[in-house]
Amino acid sequence: MVLAINESIIQNQLEQRQIDFALVTPDFQAPDIHAKNLYDERYICAVRHDHPIAQQTELTLEQFCQLEQALIFYNGGRFSGVTDQALKAMGLQRNVSLSVIGTRNFPLWSVNSV
Repeated sequence: MVLAINESIIQNQLEQRQIDFALVTPDFQAPDIHAKNLYDERYICAVRHDHPIAQQTELTLEQFCQLEQALIFYNGGRFSGVTDQALKAMGLQRNVSLSVIGTRNFPLWSVNSV
């Protein structure tokens, strides 16, 4: 069975053997939990075919920060994440204007966006 993650109770769920394992992001921290990196991700930029940056093969960090962006979370409602923490450490901030719950809802929003 696959369950949605509630990070505030993962440690208790593991200790009580209610769950066997959890897939979480690298920023998740809990005492006494053994974690292993399963894979590395890379960023991609998805834009409409006629967007001004669509023909570029590379995107500068400054361009990335200026673009209007959607943030996808499994529990939604947040407008910052690990990327924003890393940018803040460099004195930068990106332009997140939408927070989407999970990847299922994102295609519906993006198709209907201007």
